[in-house]
Amino acid sequence: MHIFAALLTRDIYTQSTIGLDNQMRLVEKCLDALAQVINLDSSQSQQHAIKGIFVAPEYFLAAPTPGEYDGGQHTFRRRSVSEDQKNKALQHLSWLSRNYYPEILIVPGTIAWTKSFVRPGPPQAHKPSRVAKAIDALQEANKINPQQGNSVDNNIQEIWWAFLESFGNDARVQGYKRRATPLTKDEMKQLIDQVRGGQGAGDAWLKGVEREVQSHKAKMKFLNDKVSNRPEITDLMRNTAPVFHGGTCLLKYHKHGDFFEAKSPEDGIFIPGMGKKTCGLNGLTFGFEICLDHNLGILQKALKNNVDKQVDIHIVCSAAVKNVTSNMMNRRGGFFLHASIDDKARGVWKNNGGQQTEVARLNLKGLQLGVNGLQVWRLKLSNEGLCLWQLLEEAVRQWEKRHSDKWVSRKSGESRGVASWIVAQAKNYEGQHGAVGLEKVVRWLLRRPDVPQQPLGVPRELEQLKTNSTLQRRIEYAWREWKKVREEWFNEEYLL
Repeated sequence: MHIFAALLTRDIYTQSTIGLDNQMRLVEKCLDALAQVINLDSSQSQQHAIKGIFVAPEYFLAAPTPGEYDGGQHTFRRRSVSEDQKNKALQHLSWLSRNYYPEILIVPGTIAWTKSFVRPGPPQAHKPSRVAKAIDALQEANKINPQQGNSVDNNIQEIWWAFLESFGNDARVQGYKRRATPLTKDEMKQLIDQVRGGQGAGDAWLKGVEREVQSHKAKMKFLNDKVSNRPEITDLMRNTAPVFHGGTCLLKYHKHGDFFEAKSPEDGIFIPGMGKKTCGLNGLTFGFEICLDHNLGILQKALKNNVDKQVDIHIVCSAAVKNVTSNMMNRRGGFFLHASIDDKARGVWKNNGGQQTEVARLNLKGLQLGVNGLQVWRLKLSNEGLCLWQLLEEAVRQWEKRHSDKWVSRKSGESRGVASWIVAQAKNYEGQHGAVGLEKVVRWLLRRPDVPQQPLGVPRELEQLKTNSTLQRRIEYAWREWKKVREEWFNEEYLL
């Protein structure tokens, strides 16, 4: 089985000036082009819920108001829309997804938006304030990505990236792009004075940037004090990647890492997201990151806390971030998709036996997509690396929730939860004997006649699980669901 992936590269600085309505029309053009490719594919005979994936870059739906963009230097003064504008955009995307593109997973880049720290309407009992929730988010973010300072000196690398983002297209700056180390603050000031034609321009720019490089702790202090030397900041800002399929918003991924997200007091104060980073669809698992989050390994850290799971398809949308192989969380046989404004970073990679291999773009043989910067890939999904121990995990964890029993390993004497013990043993067994070996163990656990004897190497304690009818039913259900997915996606037959 295969899925078509369409990734867009587009200059978000120019893109932001066309307005939200025109941006949405461009999304429709991209979806039309992808649908055309899907419809021309004669091999798509099976009726799968997902046949295509569309991904746009970060800030694709950012929309500063007219006049708040310096076309010469690519510098935003504001790039967030209101909460009401954001909601209307998401409603329209849901409508498009439901009525015209139900078989395409839609990730329309990200939308920058703000909402007031004051929740509308009367106070609600037992509901935390938005300020309290923002502080919780900052505390959680600081555990994942500790930040020490809030000055230019402590964040010189980030300042350098912002400098190149703002002034890199100027001929006087382009020669510095290949430098291995950043310019000093004074050197940047001098260059900015030249580019903007006035002494003091560089100093003003750096002071503005210093505000933007606030640490999590600085933001928490700001919110805790509630006595601000910046009373004009009344809103919180989010950078959100919505994910649609069949009219349903499967996920709203809020960016974690703060890389100059809020450009002015009008943008408010950027608050990192704490929500889900993955979603499931039609038997496949998708993981998401936005720009800096990939560099920080946000998805990797989230999955590592969940028994080292990986996803079938890992999707990143960025303004520009380099691909980090160690942070690619696509399983063996799975794919990593990156839509970026940087065509060198944009692309598709497949995990072949633990090695990330770049996938060539699809040769459309003269078919014109009609959208500059849109390219299409074919993702040939395979079952390599679809580990059975991962599939059993959910079943045994659900069972464990209803039982307080503890399991004690006779070898180690270590007491642990039943689910954790089973998952650890299954993962270890599959590592030693392969997927076929573990499938044999499952058939033995379920008393299938083709495996009457305990398979070689199975821990003796596992045999006692055969006597627990509740756990048996859960494993049976998980196995049948998995069998159904495997047969649907990969046309494979199994003994059960």
